[in-house]
Amino acid sequence: MPAYTNLIRYLKEQGNKISSRYRGIYYIEGNTAWFPTQIIVTKRLDKNMHIWLRSLSGRLDKNDVKNLLERVGEISDKWDKEMVGAVLAVSIEANKQAVRELAGGEHMLLETLMEIMEPQITEKLDEAQREGRKEGIQGTIKILRNFNHQESEVKGTIMEQYGLTEDEAEEYLKI
Repeated sequence: MPAYTNLIRYLKEQGNKISSRYRGIYYIEGNTAWFPTQIIVTKRLDKNMHIWLRSLSGRLDKNDVKNLLERVGEISDKWDKEMVGAVLAVSIEANKQAVRELAGGEHMLLETLMEIMEPQITEKLDEAQREGRKEGIQGTIKILRNFNHQESEVKGTIMEQYGLTEDEAEEYLKI
């Protein structure tokens, strides 16, 4: 007898009402349920209807992962993609072996992951670019100062070379 049936039986004995609108999802109401409670039995969930919940279980096979990624590819809303990205990250961690099997022969996996991760990748690239630019400006200032250039020359050079405003150049010169 599966463990979840013992739990459901116990909860009923405690005076709770158990209902199930979907196979594998049980709603608990009553004496011991102090807040809305659900029991989710991932083995019993419908493979297609509840792919997102099932994906968190660590029990997906190669075809399930492929199905999940196809679903991800159908999402177009930016906010939805960000939310899916969070679920997908957990799912990939939970189902590493199935993901490895799929990645071995499917180009779609990489494309889908890149599309989902695009905002985070862009943010990291922009951050790296800003940091690199800052280091370049600071390096230029240091070299010019080492060669005993006047502060006005240093300021003019970094404004010209890096397209800085006078205020931005002043901030760099303070560092």
